[in-house]
Amino acid sequence: MADLSYEPGSLLIDHENGTCPMKHFIQTICNTLTRGESLVMATIVTAPDQARLSGARMLIHADGRIHGTIGGGLMEAEAQQIAANIFTRAEPQAQLLKFTGEAALPMHSPCGSGTTVLIEPITATPDNLDIFGKLLEALKKGMNCCLLTRIETDSKTLPPLHRQLVCAGKWLCGGLAIRPPEISAFLEKAATVTAPAIDTLVDRFYFLNPWIVPSTVYLFGAGHVAQEAAELAGKAGFRTVILDDREKFANPERFPTADKIVVLDSFENAFHGLEIDSESHVIIITRGHRHEKNLLRQALATPAGYIGVIGSIRKRDALFRELSAENLAVDDMLRIYCPIGINVLAESPLEIAVSIVAQLIQLRARKRTGKIQDSALRLGREVKTASPAAAG
Repeated sequence: MADLSYEPGSLLIDHENGTCPMKHFIQTICNTLTRGESLVMATIVTAPDQARLSGARMLIHADGRIHGTIGGGLMEAEAQQIAANIFTRAEPQAQLLKFTGEAALPMHSPCGSGTTVLIEPITATPDNLDIFGKLLEALKKGMNCCLLTRIETDSKTLPPLHRQLVCAGKWLCGGLAIRPPEISAFLEKAATVTAPAIDTLVDRFYFLNPWIVPSTVYLFGAGHVAQEAAELAGKAGFRTVILDDREKFANPERFPTADKIVVLDSFENAFHGLEIDSESHVIIITRGHRHEKNLLRQALATPAGYIGVIGSIRKRDALFRELSAENLAVDDMLRIYCPIGINVLAESPLEIAVSIVAQLIQLRARKRTGKIQDSALRLGREVKTASPAAAG
């Protein structure tokens, strides 16, 4: 159920889970452990030729069911076979799979240049349930976390795995024993790591598994396109927030998967209280030109990494002429994606939503791989032709 609470000037509806795949993933772990069942998690640590796969995770249950994916194909099938073997052991231990068409490698083997997968058991213990439960709580609060796992191949001296949850620069919970001189180094690593990594310290193996809060998509306008876009964006791994001044449109019945719904008194000062940063995506799909222009001015006053406005090229040119007449800097206009989305000749609300979310996915992937293209190259000529001087 949605948790309804009121804030000055707005009705706020905050959903516990939304459709965030990462939260569902962790919730699945918690639910499984609560039933007293163990599972196995496979995580891609390195994928040199497929950067998009780095950090991909998959859960394997004892009955063979899976949740998530590490890319499918032979690599995933081999990971499932290794997981099946892990379930049969009295003291299950983690294994590394280097996908070269061969079997899993021992922990001390060099990773080389192939795709490397860490396959680790998550046994049904109170400690693991506490760790993953607190991880889920922290992510819901918007806090990035890192799970440190001591990987040990010699079960005669230590239990197979020790885990520690690190959040906001502090040990949150877990049973990982690290000597005091090493703690600060690990806290620093945990705060900066953005992709799963295996590191060594004093001849010990540690797996650093970061859990990063998804970037947020703010949808201004709760019409048909927003409905479709919110659901697709959630499934694609974005956190979704819906904002509109009409409660009959902005409500859980129309947006059952949204992470948050805000009913505004008006679109004036609509960004008040929102935590907008360079990872945020602002999408303006309101019902009128007056609202769009007002929201656009407010959006440009934030550091939002993506600002999109629905509309045709003709509408965009008219909007840019008005903004230019108000002495809005060209650099600011270059931040605007309009028409919004990838051009797929979309017509229906669903097709438009697909084009919008596809663009968000594209930009996210480019940023992750370092292949970011300057939007100025795409909009430069159009901004110039939209300006009063160029029109004259």
